[in-house]
Amino acid sequence: MSSGRLSSTGGQERLSRSFRLFGSLSGRAKNTLTGKSYILDGGIGTSAVMSPVNVASITPAYGYNSGVISISEITGDGFSPGASVKLVLDGETPVEASEVSFVSGSLMSCRIDLTGRKKGRWDVVVENPDGSKGELKEAFEIMTWASAGLLICYPNPFDPLAGRASLIFELEKDSDTSLYLFNISAELVYRRDYASGSNGGKAGTNSIEWDGVDSFSRGAGSGIYFARLIERPTGKVLSKGKIAVLRGSGAATPGKGPDLALLISLALMGMAGLAGLGRYYGILRRRKK
Repeated sequence: MSSGRLSSTGGQERLSRSFRLFGSLSGRAKNTLTGKSYILDGGIGTSAVMSPVNVASITPAYGYNSGVISISEITGDGFSPGASVKLVLDGETPVEASEVSFVSGSLMSCRIDLTGRKKGRWDVVVENPDGSKGELKEAFEIMTWASAGLLICYPNPFDPLAGRASLIFELEKDSDTSLYLFNISAELVYRRDYASGSNGGKAGTNSIEWDGVDSFSRGAGSGIYFARLIERPTGKVLSKGKIAVLRGSGAATPGKGPDLALLISLALMGMAGLAGLGRYYGILRRRKK
């Protein structure tokens, strides 16, 4: 079994798709789709059967950049056991799928972590262990709940003992920014600065992490925290959101969340947080002056 690129015998035309070849390689091979005659680069032999990897569809065809999504179906043909799946977008690090399940030569499923990924239409690429691969251009759209002014936390609630939280937000332009986290008593518990053009201060999608540790290297206690992203030169609030910390709940593990008692506690903390919100805005106004 091998793979290679095919060039047309009639001129400069090249076929860039990869093929799995069974048996001996051929000096001349017949493209069964178009009927054109091709020469296999570097190939020799008497006969060949070409099996292209085709990606026909992906379901669902979109997801939000605030968590892991389960892909129930990737359809096509030429898939092999052990094939990998990834999303590709020019200028971005590919998103590798996990838990890829080979069902048949025409069907697979997987899970993809979209957390913090750039919104847009990504190519879907399936690659077999032998290196043959196929792609479906702009077949998967990554969207965001975040917008100018809205900061998303994933997971939320968040357990610092189980992992980190991703804070996702959109900026209209590169800016020097500062992230502030306040507790329900309007006390500043965490601050971090981000340079213009870097992650946290770049135009477009930003995804930064918080490990649940405050600015004094202490673990943040369970409760509601108010996040505000500030433009440092002007003091303008660029984005805001809320983070629920539930220590020991396992809430940072996908598929595992807090029990009913913890949810009730969370609701009560949210009500209490309203009282501190007025004090919090007073602090922000003083910081801007």
